[in-house]
Amino acid sequence: NDPRFNPEFDRLTGYRTHSMLCMPIVARAERKIGVMQILNRKGGVFTPGDERRLQAFSAQAAVAIENAQLFEAVSAERNYNEAMLHSMNSGVLTLDAEGILIKVNESALRILRRGADELVGHPLDQHFTGRNAWVVRSLEKVRASGSSDITVDTDLFVAGAEAISVNLATVPLTSMRGEAIGYMLMLEDITKEKRLRNTMSRYMSKTVMDQLLEGGDAVLGGTGRDVSVLFSDIRGFTSISERLGAKETVALLNEYFTEMVDIVFAHNGVLDKYIGDMIMAVFGSVLQSKDDASNAVLVGNRMMTGLYALNDRRAAR
Repeated sequence: NDPRFNPEFDRLTGYRTHSMLCMPIVARAERKIGVMQILNRKGGVFTPGDERRLQAFSAQAAVAIENAQLFEAVSAERNYNEAMLHSMNSGVLTLDAEGILIKVNESALRILRRGADELVGHPLDQHFTGRNAWVVRSLEKVRASGSSDITVDTDLFVAGAEAISVNLATVPLTSMRGEAIGYMLMLEDITKEKRLRNTMSRYMSKTVMDQLLEGGDAVLGGTGRDVSVLFSDIRGFTSISERLGAKETVALLNEYFTEMVDIVFAHNGVLDKYIGDMIMAVFGSVLQSKDDASNAVLVGNRMMTGLYALNDRRAAR
């Protein structure tokens, strides 16, 4: 008979509601997370005693619901962390306080060419010995200092493969209370990047190479721009090569190209190609500036003066 009650529910279900007691389910910090409801008390209407009992029961329900929500949140966070480890390109190895491996992600297994059963449950120094002992030394340094240790561009020797180049970061793991609970090693395989850099260094200066690598895939689509191109070749090269012979000609070109390309790189030029004794260099294709044309002319002048110095050295020999 209470005006707040909607009789439509009874009409739909065939149930007959005579009396009702509702109690909020209150979690910590007075956070209301639900409502508990009981209907149709036998033997009369609900009493203050019933209200106290329902309040106690709803308090127990609040604890159970909070625990279930907490478990769900912890499970979700764990699944998220597992997914994050799985998707990382860097290898991650976690160790307990005693240096025993307890977790290794897929990237670490790929980098080390090992199976999880070979690594997990074993001490770190059992796997990184001999030429790889520097990994254990990094862990010992972190254990002694309590701070992170970073090793850059170092060879790691793995089974069934030649040395790979890696970056290693070793960091201490601490609890929310600041207690040491273990260590984490992050391995980044830079073998391909190093090989790429070594290749690119033969065609451009470090400044231009860094700019090109920072551009990533964005530069692969190509772009239209004004550039300056320098062509240079050796005057009378055909007669020189006939006089010197094959071996001396190769030695001459190696020495000449080394001198000339260094001059090109010093002014942000990119070596496009060698064509016999000719050098083709481009200015402004990657690292563009208002001085590209001037740099091309300047390099031409510097190549002439560099050639005089080269000829003097060759004559003295």
